[in-house]
Amino acid sequence: LSLLTVVDAKMHLYFNDRFMGFGFSHSQRCYTISHCLDDHSKDSEWSGLSRLAKIAWYEDQYCAGASIARGGSKGSINFKGTKLYNKVSSFMVQLESLYPTDGMVDYCHEKSELNINTSTNATTLYFD
Repeated sequence: LSLLTVVDAKMHLYFNDRFMGFGFSHSQRCYTISHCLDDHSKDSEWSGLSRLAKIAWYEDQYCAGASIARGGSKGSINFKGTKLYNKVSSFMVQLESLYPTDGMVDYCHEKSELNINTSTNATTLYFD
């Protein structure tokens, strides 16, 4: 039995009056996003996590450096006034460990399904 699956999880990261949406189905997998977002991050919201899971955001690439983690199947966080305001470089869903035991993804250099909606300034990426 593996605890590495998160069913239909989604996260939005807001920056510069726009947001980027992420869909993913794995915990313990680090997603580096700094190359495409230039570390801009104001707040975030998520849904679809296991009630036992936490989502963690990191200042450095590959889920390293200063971090903030929040639990719950859904929620939101405002980074203003925190060490990660305009500095989020990566994120990971933590279920059984603080480490990315299910690998790392740099979505700027990996294939992904991209859906851009220019009328709402939104971009959505889906990972497996």
